[in-house]
Amino acid sequence: MYKYEQGCELKSHVDRDIFDSKVILINISEDDLLGGNVEFFYNGNIEILSNGEIIKFNSKIPHGIKKLKSERWSLSIRKIITA
Repeated sequence: MYKYEQGCELKSHVDRDIFDSKVILINISEDDLLGGNVEFFYNGNIEILSNGEIIKFNSKIPHGIKKLKSERWSLSIRKIITA
């Protein structure tokens, strides 16, 4: 579970090799009417994530979050790869 303050952004990145590529993410943000929509960019496209939205994505493809207009929480479910 990660907490992101208003004004925070995540620059385009890929996740570390310790994690498997499959990520399930639950977005928790303010109501859409209060500016809580989250701009998630992934593989060159921007998707709008609403409060409670669940997505699955490949963490080895470049992704990030545009500057937030309000506080956001993110619950990420992923597998750690062990040698």
